Amino acid sequence: MASFREWTTTIAAWATIVSIIVGGAWGLAQFNENARSARVKETIDYSEHFYMPPLSKSLSRIVKHWEPLSEDLKKQQEAGDQALAQYVISEFAAGDIEEDAWLLINFFERLKICTCSRLCEDTLVVKFFKKPAYDFWGLAFPLISERRSSEPEFGEGLERLARYHADDPDFSTRYCADNPHRRWFSLF
Repeated sequence: MASFREWTTTIAAWATIVSIIVGGAWGLAQFNENARSARVKETIDYSEHFYMPPLSKSLSRIVKHWEPLSEDLKKQQEAGDQALAQYVISEFAAGDIEEDAWLLINFFERLKICTCSRLCEDTLVVKFFKKPAYDFWGLAFPLISERRSSEPEFGEGLERLARYHADDPDFSTRYCADNPHRRWFSLF
């Protein structure tokens, strides 16, 4: 029979093992929660940045330029895709808002990098930026398409967010597909 000392040593060893397992699980849970909090904060920072100058001014200039041209835009749509594309590209250049468009497109690319690197929270990215991405994509597509002849992935962050469907259960995977900033080994 085992002595009292052997039993206490065995119980102490098992208590230590259980404590390490429970402590490790708790530590991982805390790490995950802290990581999510940091992603939420980063996403909120992006949101604040989007609605402050210079981005807010760029968006405002683009909207002000296109508002009075809505009827012309409809006519060009009826004339066909090629006529519409030429019209949009020429209006961005003539309206001196092309640089504003590049600034917004670049913002959405940085947002994609942030999300795919798991520095931003993907559910909040959709909540905060889906509508502006969709609205801007519809207008800027011809400009982006023209640039893609020399840069095939140009504007991809904007496009993937704009094309997001609310019923897509795996937004992050589709949004970040083929992205070098994606962490393939992420645990959380």
